[in-house]
Amino acid sequence: MQKEYDAATVAAAKSAVATVFSFRDELADTGTLDLFIGEVREISREAKAAGRKIAPADWVYLAGLADDVCDDDGLPRLFDVEGAAA
Repeated sequence: MQKEYDAATVAAAKSAVATVFSFRDELADTGTLDLFIGEVREISREAKAAGRKIAPADWVYLAGLADDVCDDDGLPRLFDVEGAAA
């Protein structure tokens, strides 16, 4: 069973993912960043191929990875929503 996320949580997750993805070239080149970019591209590709939008749970997962990237770079976390961990 997949966990349901409210609209505010999904919006916060999308914002975190978009922010880290936008600044990816300015972040430290780490394995975590590579994983994040790879996962964003894979999840986006799969959703597009299936003709659907990215699922809320995928946004939350990606936002968690975005926060891991921030942690590696010594930056503040962008997605700190209570109970949002997948």
